[in-house]
Amino acid sequence: MRTQNITVTKIRREYWDRIQQGGKRFEIRNEPIPDMSTMIVFEDADTGEHLGNARVLEHHRFGPDATPWSWALLAQLADVTVDELRELFPGTSALDVFYVYRVEPVDDDGFFTGLIAAR
Repeated sequence: MRTQNITVTKIRREYWDRIQQGGKRFEIRNEPIPDMSTMIVFEDADTGEHLGNARVLEHHRFGPDATPWSWALLAQLADVTVDELRELFPGTSALDVFYVYRVEPVDDDGFFTGLIAAR
């Protein structure tokens, strides 16, 4: 049996809306989620309200000893401006590591079905 991890993370509502509509396919983080995480539950960063769920399709590590990154590259993947990204990750430099998760929104039924099917 394979153990499943679910990651709960906070996100701006407008970013979740873009994920849900298919425009934003990548979630950028400066801390990794557990390798066994197959699902992410998104909460509103301001209210804590449940916004939705996404399946983790793949992940990539960007940083000095992995794939190099630039603000422009990460901004394009995250579907935000460079200024927004710098605001989200203040004090970050090219020596820092980022984790990029390709995600696909799933409804609550798909969320639980996906967890059960992956066992």
